Amino acid sequence: MHILALALFTVLHTTIDIVNCSPGVAVGASSDNCTVDSYSHLIGRRATCPFVQDVDVDETRLPAILPKVRCICPDRLCTTKGDFRCQEVYTRFIVLYKQEGSDGPPTTEGEVMLPTSCVCATHVSLISIQNTKRTDILRPIRRYFRKIDEENVTQKNVTPDFCEETCMVKNGTCITKKK
Repeated sequence: MHILALALFTVLHTTIDIVNCSPGVAVGASSDNCTVDSYSHLIGRRATCPFVQDVDVDETRLPAILPKVRCICPDRLCTTKGDFRCQEVYTRFIVLYKQEGSDGPPTTEGEVMLPTSCVCATHVSLISIQNTKRTDILRPIRRYFRKIDEENVTQKNVTPDFCEETCMVKNGTCITKKK
Protein backbone atom coordinates (compact mmCIF):
# COMPACT_ATOMS: atom_id res chain seq x y z
CA MET A 1 0.00 0.00 0.00
CA HIS A 2 2.83 2.41 0.85
CA ILE A 3 4.50 1.77 -2.52
CA LEU A 4 1.21 2.46 -4.33
CA ALA A 5 0.74 5.66 -2.33
CA LEU A 6 4.26 6.81 -3.14
CA ALA A 7 3.81 5.99 -6.84
CA LEU A 8 0.50 7.90 -7.01
CA PHE A 9 2.03 10.82 -5.12
CA THR A 10 5.01 10.91 -7.52
CA VAL A 11 2.85 10.71 -10.66
CA LEU A 12 0.56 13.50 -9.53
CA HIS A 13 3.46 15.72 -8.48
CA THR A 14 5.04 15.48 -11.92
CA THR A 15 2.07 17.35 -13.42
CA ILE A 16 2.30 20.35 -11.10
CA ASP A 17 3.29 23.64 -12.70
CA ILE A 18 4.92 26.15 -10.37
CA VAL A 19 3.78 29.59 -11.46
CA ASN A 20 3.63 33.10 -10.11
CA CYS A 21 0.56 35.21 -10.74
CA SER A 22 -1.17 38.19 -9.24
CA PRO A 23 -4.74 38.17 -7.91
CA GLY A 24 -7.11 40.20 -10.03
CA VAL A 25 -5.33 39.69 -13.36
CA ALA A 26 -7.97 40.39 -15.99
CA VAL A 27 -8.88 38.00 -18.79
CA GLY A 28 -6.57 38.60 -21.74
CA ALA A 29 -4.06 40.44 -19.55
CA SER A 30 -0.34 40.02 -20.04
CA SER A 31 0.18 37.38 -17.35
CA ASP A 32 1.06 34.19 -19.29
CA ASN A 33 0.86 32.08 -16.12
CA CYS A 34 -2.85 32.80 -15.65
CA THR A 35 -4.03 32.41 -19.23
CA VAL A 36 -5.74 29.30 -20.56
CA ASP A 37 -3.43 26.97 -22.51
CA SER A 38 -5.73 25.32 -25.06
CA TYR A 39 -2.90 23.06 -26.30
CA SER A 40 -1.97 21.59 -22.91
CA HIS A 41 -2.55 17.88 -22.26
CA LEU A 42 -3.45 18.80 -18.65
CA ILE A 43 -7.12 19.65 -18.06
CA GLY A 44 -6.12 22.04 -15.30
CA ARG A 45 -4.17 24.23 -17.73
CA ARG A 46 -7.06 24.25 -20.27
CA ALA A 47 -9.65 25.31 -17.69
CA THR A 48 -11.07 28.83 -17.42
CA CYS A 49 -9.62 28.83 -13.90
CA PRO A 50 -6.29 26.98 -14.19
CA PHE A 51 -5.53 24.46 -11.46
CA VAL A 52 -3.13 21.68 -10.53
CA GLN A 53 -4.00 18.31 -9.08
CA ASP A 54 -2.31 17.07 -5.94
CA VAL A 55 -2.85 14.60 -3.11
CA ASP A 56 -3.01 15.00 0.65
CA VAL A 57 -1.11 12.17 2.38
CA ASP A 58 -1.54 11.26 6.05
CA GLU A 59 -0.42 7.75 7.07
CA THR A 60 -2.35 7.98 10.37
CA ARG A 61 -5.76 8.10 8.67
CA LEU A 62 -7.89 5.93 6.44
CA PRO A 63 -7.88 6.67 3.54
CA ALA A 64 -4.26 7.78 3.75
CA ILE A 65 -4.38 9.52 0.36
CA LEU A 66 -7.05 12.06 -0.60
CA PRO A 67 -7.26 14.06 -3.85
CA LYS A 68 -7.05 17.84 -3.82
CA VAL A 69 -6.48 20.71 -6.24
CA ARG A 70 -4.92 24.15 -6.03
CA CYS A 71 -6.08 27.14 -8.06
CA ILE A 72 -3.04 28.50 -9.87
CA CYS A 73 -4.44 32.04 -9.89
CA PRO A 74 -7.00 32.41 -7.08
CA ASP A 75 -9.19 35.52 -7.18
CA ARG A 76 -8.29 36.13 -10.84
CA LEU A 77 -10.98 37.58 -13.09
CA CYS A 78 -12.10 34.69 -15.30
CA THR A 79 -14.61 36.40 -17.59
CA THR A 80 -15.36 39.82 -18.99
CA LYS A 81 -19.05 39.38 -18.13
CA GLY A 82 -18.94 40.74 -14.57
CA ASP A 83 -17.03 40.21 -11.36
CA PHE A 84 -16.49 36.46 -11.70
CA ARG A 85 -13.26 35.19 -10.14
CA CYS A 86 -11.43 31.88 -9.74
CA GLN A 87 -12.29 30.33 -6.37
CA GLU A 88 -11.46 27.01 -4.72
CA VAL A 89 -14.37 24.77 -3.74
CA TYR A 90 -13.83 22.65 -0.62
CA THR A 91 -15.15 19.14 -0.01
CA ARG A 92 -15.58 17.47 3.37
CA PHE A 93 -14.11 13.97 3.63
CA ILE A 94 -15.05 11.65 6.50
CA VAL A 95 -11.95 9.71 7.58
CA LEU A 96 -10.82 7.34 10.32
CA TYR A 97 -7.72 7.99 12.43
CA LYS A 98 -5.59 5.49 14.33
CA GLN A 99 -5.48 5.99 18.09
CA GLU A 100 -2.05 6.84 19.48
CA GLY A 101 -0.13 3.76 20.56
CA SER A 102 -2.60 1.39 18.91
CA ASP A 103 -1.51 -1.20 16.35
CA GLY A 104 -5.12 -1.99 15.45
CA PRO A 105 -7.23 -0.58 12.66
CA PRO A 106 -8.25 3.11 12.67
CA THR A 107 -11.33 3.69 14.83
CA THR A 108 -11.61 7.43 15.56
CA GLU A 109 -13.82 9.26 13.07
CA GLY A 110 -12.76 12.69 11.85
CA GLU A 111 -13.19 14.99 8.92
CA VAL A 112 -10.84 16.73 6.50
CA MET A 113 -11.74 19.76 4.36
CA LEU A 114 -9.76 19.91 1.11
CA PRO A 115 -10.06 22.01 -2.05
CA THR A 116 -11.34 19.70 -4.79
CA SER A 117 -12.13 22.09 -7.63
CA CYS A 118 -11.38 25.57 -8.93
CA VAL A 119 -14.39 27.37 -10.40
CA CYS A 120 -15.26 30.69 -12.00
CA ALA A 121 -17.86 32.21 -9.67
CA THR A 122 -19.23 35.55 -8.59
CA HIS A 123 -18.85 36.79 -5.03
CA VAL A 124 -21.67 36.37 -2.50
CA SER A 125 -24.69 38.50 -3.31
CA LEU A 126 -28.13 39.13 -1.88
CA ILE A 127 -31.49 39.51 -3.56
CA SER A 128 -32.70 43.04 -3.09
CA ILE A 129 -36.04 43.12 -1.27
CA GLN A 130 -37.16 46.25 -3.14
CA ASN A 131 -36.69 45.13 -6.74
CA THR A 132 -35.61 41.44 -6.59
CA LYS A 133 -32.38 42.15 -8.50
CA ARG A 134 -29.14 40.54 -7.40
CA THR A 135 -27.06 42.95 -5.36
CA ASP A 136 -23.38 42.37 -4.72
CA ILE A 137 -23.04 43.34 -1.06
CA LEU A 138 -19.24 43.62 -1.26
CA ARG A 139 -19.07 45.70 -4.47
CA PRO A 140 -18.52 49.11 -2.75
CA ILE A 141 -15.69 47.67 -0.65
CA ARG A 142 -14.01 45.98 -3.64
CA ARG A 143 -14.32 49.14 -5.74
CA TYR A 144 -12.75 51.21 -2.97
CA PHE A 145 -9.77 48.89 -2.57
CA ARG A 146 -9.32 48.46 -6.35
CA LYS A 147 -9.04 52.24 -6.58
CA ILE A 148 -6.35 52.13 -3.88
CA ASP A 149 -4.59 49.35 -5.85
CA GLU A 150 -4.61 51.39 -9.02
CA GLU A 151 -3.02 54.29 -7.20
CA ASN A 152 -0.39 51.82 -5.91
CA VAL A 153 -0.65 53.23 -2.41
CA THR A 154 -0.23 51.45 0.91
CA GLN A 155 -2.62 52.78 3.53
CA LYS A 156 -3.30 51.84 7.12
CA ASN A 157 -6.33 52.60 9.29
CA VAL A 158 -8.41 53.66 6.30
CA THR A 159 -11.93 54.64 7.32
CA PRO A 160 -14.20 54.53 4.28
CA ASP A 161 -17.76 55.76 4.67
CA PHE A 162 -19.22 52.25 4.37
CA CYS A 163 -17.41 50.44 7.19
CA GLU A 164 -15.72 50.85 10.51
CA GLU A 165 -11.99 51.36 10.96
CA THR A 166 -10.17 49.14 8.46
CA CYS A 167 -6.56 48.08 8.08
CA MET A 168 -5.28 47.03 4.67
CA VAL A 169 -2.04 46.16 2.95
CA LYS A 170 -0.92 46.90 -0.59
CA ASN A 171 -3.13 45.25 -3.23
CA GLY A 172 -5.99 44.97 -0.73
CA THR A 173 -5.16 41.38 0.17
CA CYS A 174 -5.52 41.77 3.94
CA ILE A 175 -8.63 43.52 5.18
CA THR A 176 -9.37 43.46 8.91
CA LYS A 177 -12.24 45.22 10.63
CA LYS A 178 -11.59 46.61 14.08
CA LYS A 179 -14.19 47.60 16.64
